[in-house]
Amino acid sequence: MTYRSQQPAPHDHEGAYAAVDHGHTGYATDDHNHDADYAGADHDHDADYAAIGHSHDGGADFKPYCVRDTTGNQTIGTSPTTINLDAETVDDDTYSLANDTVTVPAGKYLVSYCVVYDITSTSGGTRGSVDAWIANGGTPIPQSYSRDYHREASGGSACQSTFVAVFEAEASLNLVADMNYSDTALDTVAGRSQVSLVKLA
Repeated sequence: MTYRSQQPAPHDHEGAYAAVDHGHTGYATDDHNHDADYAGADHDHDADYAAIGHSHDGGADFKPYCVRDTTGNQTIGTSPTTINLDAETVDDDTYSLANDTVTVPAGKYLVSYCVVYDITSTSGGTRGSVDAWIANGGTPIPQSYSRDYHREASGGSACQSTFVAVFEAEASLNLVADMNYSDTALDTVAGRSQVSLVKLA
C-alpha cells in the first residue's frame, strides 16, 4: 500500500495569508482614524488647559499677593490698633495697597496673616494675651480671629491665622490687633507682620 504525504497546498496558504495580510492593511485606516482622534483630543485638551490658564475673570487665578509692615515699632494697645502695612512683597495689579488698607475685588479668597510683637517692658503683668483679626471696611471678619498667650520672659510672640473669606463686593481689608493687659508694653517688629491672599473663585 502506498501512503501519500498530505500537505496543505502552498498556493492556498499563500492565498489565505495574502488575504489576511491584505485584511491587516486595514489597520492603516484604523491608525489614521486613531491619529485623527488623538489629534482632536490633544487639540481640545490644549484649548481647555489654555482656558484654565487664562480664565481669571470672576474665577480662581491662584496667584498670591502679599503685603507686610516694614516699619514696626507700633504700640499695640488695649483698643483696636490698625497694624501698619506699607510694602507689597508679592505684587499683583488685581489688588492695591494704600494707608494700611488692601483693596480686594469680589470673590472667594484664602487669607493668611500674622502680627509679630516684642514685649518692650517687663514691669507689667507676667502674663498676657493679644487678639488679632482682619476687618473689612472696619467690620471684623468673624472667622479671622486669633489669640496669642504670652509671658513677659518670652520677650514677644505672634498672632496668626488662615481662613477662607467670600466678598460679595470689593473689600477693604485691614490687619487689626489689641492686647488684654494695659500694663504691658507691646510693639510690633519691623518686617514681620503681614497679610497674604490667594483667589480661589
